[in-house]
Amino acid sequence: MNRMKRCTGILPLLCILILFAEPLLPVRAETVSCGDVCADPDAEYIDMGTSAVEDWDSFCAFLSAFPHLRAVDMYATELTRERIEDLHARFPQIRFGMTMRIRDHTLRTDATAFSTLHTPDSATHGTKDLSLVRYCTNLYALDLGHNDLTDLDFLYDLPELRVLIVAMNRLTDITPIGSLKHLEYLEIFSNQVTDVSCLGGLPYLTDLNLTGNRVRDLTPLTRGGSLKRLWMRACDLRFSTEETHAAAEAVRTALPGCTVDEKHFSIDGDWRRHPHYEVIRRIFATGIYEPFADSPPENRPDQTQDRQ
Repeated sequence: MNRMKRCTGILPLLCILILFAEPLLPVRAETVSCGDVCADPDAEYIDMGTSAVEDWDSFCAFLSAFPHLRAVDMYATELTRERIEDLHARFPQIRFGMTMRIRDHTLRTDATAFSTLHTPDSATHGTKDLSLVRYCTNLYALDLGHNDLTDLDFLYDLPELRVLIVAMNRLTDITPIGSLKHLEYLEIFSNQVTDVSCLGGLPYLTDLNLTGNRVRDLTPLTRGGSLKRLWMRACDLRFSTEETHAAAEAVRTALPGCTVDEKHFSIDGDWRRHPHYEVIRRIFATGIYEPFADSPPENRPDQTQDRQ
């Protein structure tokens, strides 16, 4: 009997302990917030909407609360190179939709075309700043002419480019251009390029301007068979007039459908009096890519496809 009384007295005590212990159990937060933005802790995508990030440390702490997060759009916040590099270092698994500040230019990472619109009188930007375009993986057209580029490694992250202008920089090695298998139009004039062998494997390259470089061997350009226009005056300043003419004739023989201009430098002659350049003017004026009228159907990007 006494034993039963002792057991009976223990039960209420256990009930009391359980009752008071329940609030000590971990409670899963319903949402995590940053400013006006709230999201489920299991979210894989967050849109910051019109909320600009003001407290950087709080924002990074907010992102850290989402173990499954894979994409964040934050176009209302204009980010400097330092902030962009910090974000990608802290959260390499997340794709960020951003508005980037590149010196005196702003660029959204979902842009399909971008130009610094520089002229010979513009301030130039170097590789460190301009390489931020590597985060704009939707780019089809890019103009970084009249700058101070010395390295093109960022092009490996932009495989969809159809139009590329890097004229009037300080380039010696253009090897990364060889990775742009969709490229159709290329201006590399007024650099210090010595080797164009990487261009021989580009199946859609039709327009190439390499005047004012240091390229002696043009035979790689004849291998693809796609070239329709080649401007090559002073492609190597060591060439005599006779050597230049002989090199031009060799290209004409190998590519009878290609217009080879050995007389006009840079953009002189008919280089920019061409339907392709009319399209390029519109592309960089609007910031929206459009294909050339004669672009091969299989090389036209699907503009209706969600390219996130």
